[in-house]
Amino acid sequence: MYHEVLDDSAPINAWTVVKKSHFIRQMEYLQSNFRVVSLDEAFQSIYQQSMQTDKNIAVITFDDGYSGNKNVVFPIIESMAIPITIFVSTGTVQSRALNWYDLVIIALQHNSQTEINLERFNLGTYNISSHHTSEGRWIEIEEVLAALKKLTPDTREEAVRHILEKFDTCQITPVAPLSVLEIRAMSNSPFVTFGAHSHCHNRLIQLDKEKIKASIERSKSLLEEWTGKPMRHFAYPNGDYNQDVISCLKEAGFDSGLTTLSCLWRDDDSPFTIPRIGIGRYDSFESFKAQVSGITI
Repeated sequence: MYHEVLDDSAPINAWTVVKKSHFIRQMEYLQSNFRVVSLDEAFQSIYQQSMQTDKNIAVITFDDGYSGNKNVVFPIIESMAIPITIFVSTGTVQSRALNWYDLVIIALQHNSQTEINLERFNLGTYNISSHHTSEGRWIEIEEVLAALKKLTPDTREEAVRHILEKFDTCQITPVAPLSVLEIRAMSNSPFVTFGAHSHCHNRLIQLDKEKIKASIERSKSLLEEWTGKPMRHFAYPNGDYNQDVISCLKEAGFDSGLTTLSCLWRDDDSPFTIPRIGIGRYDSFESFKAQVSGITI
């Protein structure tokens, strides 16, 4: 599971943004040591035993739907003939606005020390240091993001506005959502499958069933309109799911639900709780090899 891949020189440091050179090396490793297949092929292999191979299979997915998936990732996977699945949060595509967590990440990219006081939201105070490495600073940013995720969507929106008031949020950023035109262009490729990632990208377990159903069905409808293809697969925003969410997926006609549970996918896993191994900017190549081999480090 990836999110975004950008050129090595892109002015952003976040776990969610993998460097292009690292991504290429990772794809070369997978191609040499696994049979890299589409999510549809893997689904059939796991649950219908339709594929015979002497190699373990690997599936590559992306969450959210960022423009780098088209500008950076797409040329790489086409040249290497590697299939991928992109799970799109359709609300950001329509609004052309980044999700709240991206706004917070971008706002905290500066190198100065700062204090994030969220006591009015019963979340405490967080210090973002100036002397840390990029990875160390990310750990501190991640603590803020984890705290914000505990809030209900309306309260979280208020808390994010409170944070952004302290920073210049007009700065140029390389992170942007995919456009409808980019989605349509990629949907014609034999190497790209699209899946749904909700319309709202809220933690679905925080919503009532009516709102869960509306967000899931809206994302499915829009993606089918944009691509002209049926949406069979869904990735849970933030990896969160419960029986209401799974029930809504089944009612909407999805075949699978993908989580962020970090382990290998086996044939006794439910098709609605498929695990994925998250890969980020700060994973070393040795860590990457260990993780995709099922080794805990």
